[in-house]
Amino acid sequence: MMIDQNKIESIVRKVGAYLAENYGQPLKQQLKEGTHYDTIHDKIASDIYHDELLKSYPDIQFYSEEVELNVDTSKPYWIIDPIEGTTNFARNIPFFATQIAYVENNKVLYSAVYLPILQELYTATRGHGAYCNGIKISVGSVVNLNKAVVNVGKGTGVDNLTWWGNTLSHLAPLTRTIRLYGATGIDICYVASGKLDLHINHGSHNYDYAPGSLIADEAGAKVTNFSGKDWSLEDRDIIVSNSSLCSKILTIIRS
Repeated sequence: MMIDQNKIESIVRKVGAYLAENYGQPLKQQLKEGTHYDTIHDKIASDIYHDELLKSYPDIQFYSEEVELNVDTSKPYWIIDPIEGTTNFARNIPFFATQIAYVENNKVLYSAVYLPILQELYTATRGHGAYCNGIKISVGSVVNLNKAVVNVGKGTGVDNLTWWGNTLSHLAPLTRTIRLYGATGIDICYVASGKLDLHINHGSHNYDYAPGSLIADEAGAKVTNFSGKDWSLEDRDIIVSNSSLCSKILTIIRS
């Protein structure tokens, strides 16, 4: 199915505008599970996506972090994270995004990640490159871990926090420095655009990973799971970097 990129971008920007309007206000967060919280705006943003997409694409299934409906993965569907980095949004930290991916035959074919406060729109269509605000982006060229700016993400729950802490303590002395933004979609896009050199994550969900995974892939990054295989929608861990750094971090993980 053909997707109208301009139409999807306008929907993403509409959601982003809603979030920007409600950014900076005192917000109450509700506990969802483990250490995972959301706000009322996560659900409202999800509803905006649902209503707008239904108008133009009534036959495409809808899957969102806030509306985890069962989808037939043999048919096309959207994967949406209405607010990627909800805690940042709720705490008035500008590193949050809204993101969407279009999936067909278990492959992400189009995606967009929009940072409404920073006004950065990352997009990719499979086979046609990756862009930020219409300018083509590419993964960085740092090949030595001790020169790399590294980002370590995590899922929710105590087990993932434990993995995250152990990984940070092991990796930090081997790198140039660590940067943590608290939003997986942003982290991956920042690798895709060369702002970061490496992102490694364990325990997050496909709505966290999927949009950025295509953007990184189209920007020339290597996107794998911890086994070194091409990342898939079923994977709960991910490595995003150039080929050289990916190979080196896989060696560390396996040891």
